[in-house]
Amino acid sequence: MNGALKGSRSSIELIIWNNGPEKLETEPEGLLPDVRGIAIKLFETIENRPLSDIYNEFLSMSYDRFVIFDDDSVVEQNYAAAIQSGANFDLLIPRAICNGRQESPRIGSRPLIVDRCEDKPDDSSVFAISSGLCISVSLREKFLKMYDQLFDKNFVFYGVDSTFFYRLRKIRQQQPVKLLYCGQILHSLSRLETRAGERSKFRRMERSFDIALQLRYYPSFFMLRVFLRKVIAGFFGAANYDPMLMIRTLISSRHPRR
Repeated sequence: MNGALKGSRSSIELIIWNNGPEKLETEPEGLLPDVRGIAIKLFETIENRPLSDIYNEFLSMSYDRFVIFDDDSVVEQNYAAAIQSGANFDLLIPRAICNGRQESPRIGSRPLIVDRCEDKPDDSSVFAISSGLCISVSLREKFLKMYDQLFDKNFVFYGVDSTFFYRLRKIRQQQPVKLLYCGQILHSLSRLETRAGERSKFRRMERSFDIALQLRYYPSFFMLRVFLRKVIAGFFGAANYDPMLMIRTLISSRHPRR
């Protein structure tokens, strides 16, 4: 699930984090038998720990660069090369392609177009999915000057990546942060690939928690509009959100796993 880099190939360590529901039946080396010259470590938390906890624990380790990958991401060579390059950045963000379309990074509802390895002077409101992010130790230190952790522990599954970028936006208002966009990964987004007719109770609940908690902890007029629109749609029969659960979560200010 997660990977960590320290520069050259000989100093790469790959961390595979199995978050359940069952333990793996093979040794770490057996999971990737063709990998040579890379140390592999396996962590297993089969109780399905919150992603924010896993990411924060991963980012507390002693590496120079940290890369997060979901198990359904495919890393293309251009991004693997960018991670291992000597480029100077605090945060490296790849394009994430799902079903032939760029879903990340985005500015609002539109993709942030990147033609080559470059930074963007007008990217103050950028958002990206967590899979593929390469976070340098320099960015970790900048986060820890303002927050106790990089990923907001109030969020368990959905919203973990969005709120990371809310925090990043505040940090960039006070100190320089160099973002670099380079390379590409192929990724499967569960919100886009639900089978026809499937109504996932888990996703419905987690989406509801996410919207309510984003309004609670990162309030804005935009989030208020989103919250009200989803609540009203839910009362009129939309199945993607649970309006009463959203209202209860906003009042309680907490995810039930917290």
